[in-house]
Amino acid sequence: FANLNGANLNGADFLFATLSFAYLGFANLNGANLSFATLRNAILRNAILRDAILINTDLRDTFIGFAENLSNQQIKYACFWEKAIYTEVDWNEIEEKLITVDEKANQKRIEAIRQDKTSDPETPPDCDKWK
Repeated sequence: FANLNGANLNGADFLFATLSFAYLGFANLNGANLSFATLRNAILRNAILRDAILINTDLRDTFIGFAENLSNQQIKYACFWEKAIYTEVDWNEIEEKLITVDEKANQKRIEAIRQDKTSDPETPPDCDKWK
């Protein structure tokens, strides 16, 4: 459990890093390379993600609600972005993972991203590594 709340990680290289359960709230991740990183159950509340690279990043159960400067295209380069959480979260002690407080609102946000065809990547991510 890394607590990187408010850390200046501008341009940091997290290639293949495991950041599961990391708290990256309000962190500056401008231009950070998060390619192939595992962010499962990480919290990116209000993180600044301008030009962050999320190619093949595992976003399952990652809370990215309220992240700043995060485009739909960046999201779609990641793996399992449909399993990320875009609305308020709570901790499920039984399953030991983050869960959305409002599932309907979360699904609505996922559908909006999915329908934004202008953000579809030229080359879809290869998520076989994570299966």
